[in-house]
Amino acid sequence: MFNPAVTLGLMLIGALSWTRAFVVFWAQMIGALLAGGFVDLLLPGPLTVVTHFDHDDFGAVRAVFLEAFLTFVLIMTIMFLAVEKHRGTFLAPLAIGLTLFVAELVGVRYTGGSLNPARSFGAQVWAVRGDGCSGCGDDPTSWDNHWVYWVGPLIGALAAVVFYRILKALDYEIYGDVGQDADHPQPADDDDDDDVLIDQAPGTNATTTTTSNGPAAQPLPRGMV
Repeated sequence: MFNPAVTLGLMLIGALSWTRAFVVFWAQMIGALLAGGFVDLLLPGPLTVVTHFDHDDFGAVRAVFLEAFLTFVLIMTIMFLAVEKHRGTFLAPLAIGLTLFVAELVGVRYTGGSLNPARSFGAQVWAVRGDGCSGCGDDPTSWDNHWVYWVGPLIGALAAVVFYRILKALDYEIYGDVGQDADHPQPADDDDDDDVLIDQAPGTNATTTTTSNGPAAQPLPRGMV
């Protein structure tokens, strides 16, 4: 809930109300500004935690696609492990953390691995006060490429919402809840004429055979008694 892209996704699938999402969004932005200011005051020298990319070598289009894809993976993990309630929900914090870790391993080298518009915004605001840093590629104090860290994650959030809606429309739970670990076990199939249960009636030489057409008494051969 510290990510506006995640908030947008949860709002569009109905997990958050519009009013609560609006309040949470502004809380995220204010929190990002406070966090950026704290880091700027705590660490000496220029603020080097600004998300940026090399516009000449990597390009804005690649940066948008990478941010969108990594955000898509993160939000899908949140939706299916935290929003969807099942027996694996208790593992949601671990799985979400591992997903974010893997996403950062991929994205931090190329775009800074933001996946979060508030995180980029808070650092960018305070970086304007400094002189930037050498070897950071494009000037991190410039707002020219900051739009990438809004457009990319928001596209990823919208894509995750669409994919989630498609899977829900296809009733993916029916195919996932199979076997002894099913959250909602399905009733036995009563329409299968091949299912036959044979129970020997106590004190008799007959068995009761149950089929879809009703019980019927059948004698057993003498050698099988």
